[in-house]
Amino acid sequence: MWQLIKRDYSNISFFIVFAMLFKLAMFVFAAVSFFSSDNIYFFSFVLMMLYALLFYFDHSSNVMRTIVSLPIKKRCIIMCRYISLYTIGLVVLTFSFIVDYSLEHQMFHFINVYFALCALTIYIAISTPVYYLFKRLWISIAAHYLLIIFSSLCFAFLFVDPFDWFTPFLNLAFTILDFQPIVVSLLFLITLMYGSYRVSYFLFSKKDIL
Repeated sequence: MWQLIKRDYSNISFFIVFAMLFKLAMFVFAAVSFFSSDNIYFFSFVLMMLYALLFYFDHSSNVMRTIVSLPIKKRCIIMCRYISLYTIGLVVLTFSFIVDYSLEHQMFHFINVYFALCALTIYIAISTPVYYLFKRLWISIAAHYLLIIFSSLCFAFLFVDPFDWFTPFLNLAFTILDFQPIVVSLLFLITLMYGSYRVSYFLFSKKDIL
């Protein structure tokens, strides 16, 4: 199991270094702060490239056929991919925090860290099943790109709510969050991630890889 995670890190190590250097260049030359729109675009780009590269290496030279033929359960293959995606995202996220908070001498705020972790978790949860839905990688990448745009528009529309369609649901959600923000949000994220894992496992099990 851990060999699969090690393989992902080995394949993507050059991109992790590139993302870190690019983030450092953004700070040095443009002074981009952590929660600026430019930084959000940067993370979206990094995560999309991370998905594309990891799954590209799966498709190249029929590597996934070899992995599936090994005595490894399919759910372990999916679990390893989620662990790889999440931990690599955490590495880049941690580096960005260190750059912004140490070099810019900002005050450390737990809520900022927690918000970033929530955003990373939601991103991975909604994005990963897309790459198990289609057989062709370029279709998965295009669908992923459209999904992120659509999700961003839905998120913006949800909170702007020009027709007051979602106001009662938002009020209920904020009332529940006010009761115990950390616990409620953690339960939501765990449920969302587990649901994403189950969907990915289902789609991967139905694929005719061999």
